[in-house]
Amino acid sequence: MINKETIEKEIERGQLSSALKSIKILFQSFNKSDLPDILSLTSRLNTLNSEKNQGRVSVDDHNLERNMILKGVISHLEKIKPSWHLGEVQPKVMQENDTRKITILFLAASPHDIPRSRWDEEIRQIRKSLERSKHRENFRLVPVLATQLVDLRRAFLEESPNIVHFSGSSSEEGGIYLVDSNNKGQEINKIALGNFFELFSNTVNCVLLNSCYSESQARILSESIDYVVGIKANIDEDAKITFSEAFYDSLGSGKAYDFAFQLGKVAISLSGLKEDEQPILLKKSK
Repeated sequence: MINKETIEKEIERGQLSSALKSIKILFQSFNKSDLPDILSLTSRLNTLNSEKNQGRVSVDDHNLERNMILKGVISHLEKIKPSWHLGEVQPKVMQENDTRKITILFLAASPHDIPRSRWDEEIRQIRKSLERSKHRENFRLVPVLATQLVDLRRAFLEESPNIVHFSGSSSEEGGIYLVDSNNKGQEINKIALGNFFELFSNTVNCVLLNSCYSESQARILSESIDYVVGIKANIDEDAKITFSEAFYDSLGSGKAYDFAFQLGKVAISLSGLKEDEQPILLKKSK
């Protein structure tokens, strides 16, 4: 149950992120005019948490900004009426033998000025994994190639994906590269991308960032997405493709995300590759 009382308890426990998400869910049904304020507070909190994790903000400045965000949360909490309540929103995650239709958005970016990823072979193997699976009718694979920012936005709005798979490159700082109008690499701000995914967290339940050094971006996304796979450091293209093939073999057979991730890692090891510890699975804290 989500109501004013449950949100007050979240605030008392210091769970500002959970409180903001609960308020957002209520406001989507009862008070849409204040949604932009809630999204702004969420963005500020995500930025603050990221700066804290990176040691870029002092304790005093962190506490000051957090208290200001808390005041904003409380001001919106006071707008919630006793009659506003919703049943508990269960995360839309794939469980064993789940037969719901799953939309997979495959985003590929291979800019001319960055070492090329073998996204074409990767999507080919993913398609084969799904087409030969016993639950193949339950999946819809939507490719978006040479992805630019406008393509990203429109694909999310038009397709409402459940799984988002990125195949490409990231900087050593973790920002993924999309393609600009000149087909050159455009590094995407990590916090901004986290805020973008937060807007679609009611439908997106799993993200795979199959690119080198994507762990830090994955950690940001896991603040709002149930399951996020990232890569710790450098990884060979063969290992990336092997992981993806095994991951979707598992989903196609009705296995859950945890199992699919573990099988992907084992598949890398069984192939004789030495990078089975590079993929990392992150889960949203409840």
